[in-house]
Amino acid sequence: QERLRRLFRRCVVARAREARGSGSQAAVLTSLSRLVAVDPYFEDAHVLLVEAYEALGRRDAAHAAYDRYQRAVRHELHAEPKPELAQRFQDGPRAGRPLPEEDLVPLRDVTLHVVEWAGEEPAILAIHGSAGSAYSLTALGERLAPVHRFLALDLRGHGFSDKPPSGYDLASHVEDVSQLIDVLALERVVLLGFSLGGPVAAGVAANRDVGGLVLLEAAIGDRAFLSRHGHESVVPTEETLDLRFHDADEYLSQWRAATPRYSDDAERWLDRFARYELARLPDGTYRRRGLRAALRAEFDSVLDADTLGILARVRCPTLLVRGGQPWIGRLPWLTDEMWEAQAAACPHATTFVSAPSNHPSLARDPPSELIEVISTFVATRVRAGDVAPQTLPQTGGGAPLSGGDRSLGGRCDEERIGVCGTSEGNDRGRDSGPARR
Repeated sequence: QERLRRLFRRCVVARAREARGSGSQAAVLTSLSRLVAVDPYFEDAHVLLVEAYEALGRRDAAHAAYDRYQRAVRHELHAEPKPELAQRFQDGPRAGRPLPEEDLVPLRDVTLHVVEWAGEEPAILAIHGSAGSAYSLTALGERLAPVHRFLALDLRGHGFSDKPPSGYDLASHVEDVSQLIDVLALERVVLLGFSLGGPVAAGVAANRDVGGLVLLEAAIGDRAFLSRHGHESVVPTEETLDLRFHDADEYLSQWRAATPRYSDDAERWLDRFARYELARLPDGTYRRRGLRAALRAEFDSVLDADTLGILARVRCPTLLVRGGQPWIGRLPWLTDEMWEAQAAACPHATTFVSAPSNHPSLARDPPSELIEVISTFVATRVRAGDVAPQTLPQTGGGAPLSGGDRSLGGRCDEERIGVCGTSEGNDRGRDSGPARR
């Protein structure tokens, strides 16, 4: 169903754009209307449908299509319609920002879904945590753009990207991201990896020239550390991928019961993420888009990986970030021992402790101090190519661990490097989606 839905999306959009150029919009009205019905949060489909009605002189139908579009964008996705379209329909005052752009990017073996917030170069390319997606990093994109161009992708097996039967080891993810950088022609790109996305980002940075690397509590450490988090978070997260929901409201109500309250903006962005997260099944129910087989394969592969050795091979400017608040069981997600090990493996890194953040809130509701640290890192160290180590003051007082004075050795076996799946939780429980029913 997911594969067919992606194919339908690509074919309808391609045909509609061709029809726009040839003046044959009447031929695509039915398929565009169907696409809007089955993919109600796909902005391009709404815009193309409105424009098709306009081109045919069907002003009332265009107004009705625009009204459906603006209600979905404003009331469910908490954003604003595209300004050029809103202006034509004499819409009211704008209370927020438009949605980021999205695209399906074909690579050699798979097609990846990419979301982009416009901004200044060099671009930041962000990689989500386990069972997450590009939209789970919305708070970072909204707060770093437009100062920085911010792109986030769905790894294969996640979100709107392809879900092949295999290829979920770290080496495959690293190759996918590396191909994506080439296809999008991203020069001196800054890779940002959160949780599971950390070893993917580090693997890319260790194998090619990039502008910089930002790791937000990356799943990088020894076997004992990764095994503990597999037991605490990966298994419960797997179970949530089998749940079914009647609609988005049911999913959101269970989500709210399992998560803490974030800032007002972050709550709205989480609402948006949750709506993009659900896929409609043939029986009319909904489930999360993540592929259970992908999560299990990713976790299994990480136990054979030398993730600290991968990090030790990174030579670009690097920023290591740790949250200062506890996670599951009132314990920090990244232990003191693993924080020290990461800093020792990458002695040239800048280190920063975000005191008010726990593991999930680093991505879901990053504080202004963290945004400033990332922005300054990109604006100074990345643009200057500076790899000198720095230690930044911890927000809220105190000082983080220093970068250390040695590098952990370790060869990266590119045939066996793997990735850790970790759910995004909080101190109130395992926040990997609604509780199992």
